[in-house]
Parts: sequence; structure tokens; C-alpha cells
Amino acid sequence: MLEERSRRPAVNLLVPDIGNDNSLGGGLIGATTILLVNGAVAYVTFRFKRADRVIEHSPTLLVRNGRVLRANLRRERLGTRDLRAALRHHGVVSVRDIRYAFLEEDGRVSVISRPPTDE
Repeated sequence: MLEERSRRPAVNLLVPDIGNDNSLGGGLIGATTILLVNGAVAYVTFRFKRADRVIEHSPTLLVRNGRVLRANLRRERLGTRDLRAALRHHGVVSVRDIRYAFLEEDGRVSVISRPPTDE
């Protein structure tokens, strides 16, 4: 088995060898399995809030009152360059203009700007 795996391309070494079934029926079984597991997880997370908290990710605060929370960036493995790019997509030039910025469950960054000050 080791010799057989070593002849596979490097990318395929990351994917477990689950067989040589390339048939339509095999594909339908695989797709059906994925859909059923997805449906089961969706039902469990809807029905049981404790499971929802464990399985789903809650939003992470990245910026509070114009200050970047670096510990939260590290925990989410997000660099300051990535954060600034996401903020630019929201039209934010300076982090000081932000009241809150969150990393949402789906990977998007939500921004709540500070109200403009009269200077």
C-alpha cells in the first residue's frame, strides 16, 4: 500500500484512498451521503442550541473603538494586512473610524463605523 501511495501525485496523498469506484452510482452515493450528513448537522444545530454553539462559530470582535484586537486576530489566524483589505472593501480608510469590526461565522468582516464628529 505504501508503494502504491508513493506513486500517486502529491496532492492526492492528502485525500484518503476510498476506492476506485468512478461510476455514476458511486458518485451518486457519495453526493447523497454528503447531503444527508449536511442535513443531519443542520437539523441538530437547529434543534439543540448547545450543539449549535459547539459546531458553529460565533462572531469574533476584531476592532473595538478604533483599536485592533491583535489577540483575536492571532486566534483567527488573520493578518493585519488581511484585516485592512477587508476594511477597505467597506470604504474604511483608518481603523480609528471604526467602532466595531467582527469576523462573522461565514468569514466576512462586518464593520460598524463611528458616527462622524463635528470638528
